[in-house]
Amino acid sequence: MYQYLVVLHILGVAAFLLAHGVSMFALYRIRSVDVDRARIVDAITFSGSTSKPMYASLIVLTVAGFVAGQQGKWLDDWWIWIAVGVLVATTVLMTLIAKPYFQRISAACAMRPSGVPRTSDEELRELVRSPKTHLITTIGVGGLAIIIWLMVTKPGQTF
Repeated sequence: MYQYLVVLHILGVAAFLLAHGVSMFALYRIRSVDVDRARIVDAITFSGSTSKPMYASLIVLTVAGFVAGQQGKWLDDWWIWIAVGVLVATTVLMTLIAKPYFQRISAACAMRPSGVPRTSDEELRELVRSPKTHLITTIGVGGLAIIIWLMVTKPGQTF
């Protein structure tokens, strides 16, 4: 049973990365379309359409990982709890930084009833080229790298 749970956990991770990869694509796509509001909104809308599968896969990977950790007797090892902490911290940081960033860009792309943009092209350009893009990427990739390292090396594991 343990092996099947590990496979389910890995499939959950793969599904999460596929769904969340769309947001990563959108993060960089909006930087490359200058101030084309329609294309920016399309990229952000496409990113948002993958939120439900992303969160569903996050639940699968978390539950399967926890049950596999329990069956594999890993819950006594500190590395698994550090991995859980990194996952929680990464999720919280992404929610606090990435989500509002996308919301601000969406709001900046909005048009007034008169057809005039609510935000100037210069302000929108500055927003989409913000260094937050790199911060968001660093948090996500860094968190993933730490979790993978912990899961592969299992430092401090007990036998």
